[in-house]
Amino acid sequence: MIFYVSLLLVIALFATIIKPDKSKGRAKAFAIVAFGCLGFVSAVRSIDVGVDTLQYCSNYQVIAFIDWANYDTLRYEPAFFALCKTLNYISSDYRLLIAVSSAIIFAGVSFFYYKLTEDPLVTVFLFVTLLIDAFLMSGMRQALAMSVALVGLYHLLKGRRVLFCVLVLLAAQFHSSAIVCLAYWPLLNRKFSTKAFVLIVAASAVAFVFAHQLYDLASGLIGKYEGYLENANHAHGGSNYFGALMRAGFFFFVLLVAHYCLKDSYGTANERSLSASSQVGINVSFLMYVGMLAFFFNVLGMQVEIFSRMNNYFNIFLPLLIPCAFNRLSEKKEVPIIKYVSLSLCLAYFSAILILRPEWNGIVPYSTFF
Repeated sequence: MIFYVSLLLVIALFATIIKPDKSKGRAKAFAIVAFGCLGFVSAVRSIDVGVDTLQYCSNYQVIAFIDWANYDTLRYEPAFFALCKTLNYISSDYRLLIAVSSAIIFAGVSFFYYKLTEDPLVTVFLFVTLLIDAFLMSGMRQALAMSVALVGLYHLLKGRRVLFCVLVLLAAQFHSSAIVCLAYWPLLNRKFSTKAFVLIVAASAVAFVFAHQLYDLASGLIGKYEGYLENANHAHGGSNYFGALMRAGFFFFVLLVAHYCLKDSYGTANERSLSASSQVGINVSFLMYVGMLAFFFNVLGMQVEIFSRMNNYFNIFLPLLIPCAFNRLSEKKEVPIIKYVSLSLCLAYFSAILILRPEWNGIVPYSTFF
């Protein structure tokens, strides 16, 4: 854990020197250095860093001997199989897969954050402490899908609807669950409200109660994702249940704070995010909706593990939502208190999981492949 905290301190020091919120050029330089460092850490990690890294690296070498026509032998989606197969023509060394996949993942995610964040340093801090970075170093296929889908959303914000759909469909060829990212479109210009907050929390509670029925609806996925599905009769035990419970509780707190800060901005001229690096903005209502969906899927994840994976397509927006919330708090005297208390709790959440439950993400201890 000390390694990641030290990395954050170095990035914070660089931000203090360069002041990325002052101009487009400075924001770009900060994004390149900060996400470049995080991407490099991911690219040179050993096979032991990331819960699923070993599985993907082992199967990478197996794919070299599988014919193109039998791409579904390992039950991987065609785009991921194609990536592995193509890289095998260059080298069968699994380190190539780790490096190339990290480059693709961090290029897409950092581009999206750079273009839309109102506070680059806070976004990077939350990207690490909310364990989004940790997931990107573990769930390789889904991380690739998320990166492609975020680039698609950026094009949707630019009005390129067809390209958005094409990129989401491409993302689904890395991980089929990415098709859920099509939900970004109808939520894009929908106004959030206190009523919506309450309704989604209530829907989450109802969904938890009727988890058996939702399990039946999800059973069509068993063929590919049976390892993620847990019988609801056994869900109330083990680290998956308590991990989802902890995440859901923490996300609820974060979203409650964000809603308190943003409640006067929904549907107003102040709703659109203002980035120093781009003319493209994103509505805070959208950010609240996707944040609440992350909470919803975390609640479901207490019963059916695959739903915990679905939340990753939505919690990745929290590093954009929270800076927007801080910047729109009407009582300016409250900003320092709410900001630093919230960020301190995010750091405490990050530290508690890495110290008490390091097996959930598998990123500690960190080691390189050389």
